[in-house]
Amino acid sequence: MGSYINIGLASKKTIIKKSVVNLFKELNKFVFLRVYLPHNNNYDEWISLSNRECSVEEAFDYCLKYEMSYFLGEFIFNYKHLNNVEFALETTNDGIVCLIIKIPDEELLKDIDENECYIIEFLQKIKGFSFAFCDSEAHLNDAKYSIYVQYLDKPIFTYEDWKIDGFTER
Repeated sequence: MGSYINIGLASKKTIIKKSVVNLFKELNKFVFLRVYLPHNNNYDEWISLSNRECSVEEAFDYCLKYEMSYFLGEFIFNYKHLNNVEFALETTNDGIVCLIIKIPDEELLKDIDENECYIIEFLQKIKGFSFAFCDSEAHLNDAKYSIYVQYLDKPIFTYEDWKIDGFTER
């Protein structure tokens, strides 16, 4: 299909970097591949840095500094190797930063029920974020999400009537 199932992990700008770095340390066999950032304000030229040229921390800083920047990685998600996963940042005017994990939908649609359960388990284990969401092509400040999690003393989940693919009914 060529679209993505997005997982968003949001927190205050002052603590998001630490939360993201800790997340990558916990991801099973996470491999940082490359960061892409615009060379100019017209976004017609891009710079590509490999993992040998910068660290995950530096890639995060580039994404925070340069609009539309993103980095690629791969990791094992419940024994499944996920390739070409994009990681980008979105911000709000009130100091919230959100890491968007864009997983190619063909990686997850083969068994939507099972993979949605894995995402819920993943979101239950997350630490250091204020809230999270998951849905097809989801972004920060969307009106609704298939899965929304608020992290208080323990995670509180809210589900909409559709699954993470955006069209299968729950």
